[in-house]
Amino acid sequence: MIAAIASGKGGTGKTTIATNLARVVSEAGRAVRYVDCDVEEPNGQIFLKPEILERRDVTVQIPRVDPAQAITPEPMKIGEIEIGKSRDVDVVTGMLQIGFAATPALIREVKKRIGPEGMTILDVRPGTSCPVATSLRGADFVVLVTAPEASHDESTQEQRSDREDPNTMRIAIPLTDGVLSPHFGHCEQFAIVDIDREDRQIRGQELVTPPAHEPGLLPKWLSGMQVNLVIAGGMGQRAQQLFAEHGIEVLCGAPTAKPEELVVQHVEGRLELGHNTCDH
Repeated sequence: MIAAIASGKGGTGKTTIATNLARVVSEAGRAVRYVDCDVEEPNGQIFLKPEILERRDVTVQIPRVDPAQAITPEPMKIGEIEIGKSRDVDVVTGMLQIGFAATPALIREVKKRIGPEGMTILDVRPGTSCPVATSLRGADFVVLVTAPEASHDESTQEQRSDREDPNTMRIAIPLTDGVLSPHFGHCEQFAIVDIDREDRQIRGQELVTPPAHEPGLLPKWLSGMQVNLVIAGGMGQRAQQLFAEHGIEVLCGAPTAKPEELVVQHVEGRLELGHNTCDH
């Protein structure tokens, strides 16, 4: 049996459900494998912490032009696959190489690790794009995970926090020693600041500690916290792309300052952006 766990957007808890489902099935005595098809930002390993038993590169054929030999095929690496074990759960993870868009090709290679025995749980990337269609093909059923705000239950609606208020803008600022961190991915904390969109006043602020740094994790994590805007000193192009996919605006090149100062400068239109200190 193949079960696909999918969602319409990031931050709904899809991977949490997929990994916990794999653990529950294994504890029931059934063979189970967890296959992370979210190859652009896989994070199932954070939850399952598997022992890696095998790694192998995934390549595609590209044309190589040789004036003497005309055009010949040549392999090009697009990513890699890790195969591991987390107690009784087999874990297969695809990781797309930064800068490549051959996501469906890598997903097809990842899915070749699906065996006939037991249950397979596919962790699918958010959305409805081609990589999602490639992941869903062949599944026996799909579980769609929605965010709490999708519920029409009145009690759920009453429990919504200010961060889900459409009149509030939520800004995230990476910090080191209390001021803007020059490197987004290695900050100590995030200042999460809520701004009233109408009067442009600060409604609230909290400091949160980010999860351990993993490629592609922070955009999904901040999306789950309903962040609308990130003010950063430096951020790589791939991270900026992932934030855009999650609908989060990014301002790079901000000066080193306290978060309150940066927020006030931004809402007043005085925030001066300089050089992106991390352009890899």
